[in-house]
Amino acid sequence: MFLIIKTPKHELKAKCEYGFIKCSEVKVNKVLFDKMCKEGCRNYGKKYCCPPIAPSFKRLAKGYDAMLVVHMYANLDQLEGYGYKDYLKVMLANSCLKSRCEKVMRMLKDKAGGILLGSGACKKCRPCNLTKGLPCKHPDLKRYSLEATGVDCNYLTKKMFNKELLWYKNGKAPGRTAVVYGLLINDKEMKSLKKEIKLIFNKWARSSAW
Repeated sequence: MFLIIKTPKHELKAKCEYGFIKCSEVKVNKVLFDKMCKEGCRNYGKKYCCPPIAPSFKRLAKGYDAMLVVHMYANLDQLEGYGYKDYLKVMLANSCLKSRCEKVMRMLKDKAGGILLGSGACKKCRPCNLTKGLPCKHPDLKRYSLEATGVDCNYLTKKMFNKELLWYKNGKAPGRTAVVYGLLINDKEMKSLKKEIKLIFNKWARSSAW
């Protein structure tokens, strides 16, 4: 499904794919992703929702049958002609995708309940109280990312949508950027959720308010 994301300066065409996967089929390697985060991310050990504090997906998924996965991406050639450096293209497009996907997933969580897993670090509080040695300010609102819980998002998008995630490397932007969200649910919510997500995306496709 193609959707339009409008900002004051841009009109970004994005594609959204979604599907359901059994929790038992999700590929998880918490040790590996904690190590990768420690070696390459400034948020390691500085946020309650980031490694090494974030719980494993297997622990979070206990009591749930499946996960709704939403994969939203945009081609970066749409941002040619604005004079942006490559890393700014990625940041701009990713920010647009994340804000819209977050909005959709919150609406679905309100309908179905479950546990929402996002993309990237939690930004509810800046700085996170962990850096002050204090408890989380909003334990009911904090957002773990899929990768922080050890989920291999690249494997997930290849398995479900036949799409490999692309990354900014050596100062060069990839052809597209993407966000991946998940919502842990039980089988009984799946049927109603399938109807609800269609309604939401159809409304978005007809509206310019997103």
